[in-house]
Amino acid sequence: MFNFIQVEFLKLKNSKIFLLTVLCSLFPAFLLYLGYLEDPTLVSTFEEILYVNTQYVIGLLAVLLFSIVVSYLIGREYNEHTLKLIMTAPTSKFKYLLGKYLMFLIWAMILIFVAFLSSIAIGLMMGVSGFTFDIIVNGLWDLMYGGFLLFLTMSPFVFLAMIINNMVPAMIGGAVLVIANLMISSSSYAAYFPWFAPYMIISGDWAVITVPSYVSYIVILVTFIIGILISYLYFVKKDVSL
Repeated sequence: MFNFIQVEFLKLKNSKIFLLTVLCSLFPAFLLYLGYLEDPTLVSTFEEILYVNTQYVIGLLAVLLFSIVVSYLIGREYNEHTLKLIMTAPTSKFKYLLGKYLMFLIWAMILIFVAFLSSIAIGLMMGVSGFTFDIIVNGLWDLMYGGFLLFLTMSPFVFLAMIINNMVPAMIGGAVLVIANLMISSSSYAAYFPWFAPYMIISGDWAVITVPSYVSYIVILVTFIIGILISYLYFVKKDVSL
């Protein structure tokens, strides 16, 4: 499996999409800084910066970025006709899918970590107060944990990438989910929406609803299991085109 992940990273060396996604992960902190220039009272402490950055990243940007990453990781094997070569090697379809999911998780965590570092850098540039070890550690944990939960909800996009080997539908789907998150954020149904539930869990914004947090965990887990099952069953039964 380590060799599989290593090969995946070697593939990224010849692609600009990894760098592009990393640059996009800096965007929430950039927006936060622009807002600060417009209104210096927007945020006054590091805790507020991390809270707003988490809202931007987990609630909005990461949904779109993750959908693109999944589509690229799966779709490129079909578009570049490398899947048939991989299947001729001693690699089972189960190990192949597991390797792709692990690569997606690593890539997703890198983007989340970069987004966190950028928020810290912006906070230092602003000169805000409240820079403490506990706040930084808790902020990092919340963002990484939220990113992991969001990663679980993206498993249906693996199935979508197998059926439609093109990044355009993934981008459209991700954009639709972002808009849906914006619309549902203040709704009582927010906890039931898989792609917004991760933010609800880590933010603790349960004041607007009366649903216990375990409901969101169940929704996320069910979404993950359904995505895993349909993608695996489709991949196993579908013959690799030569």
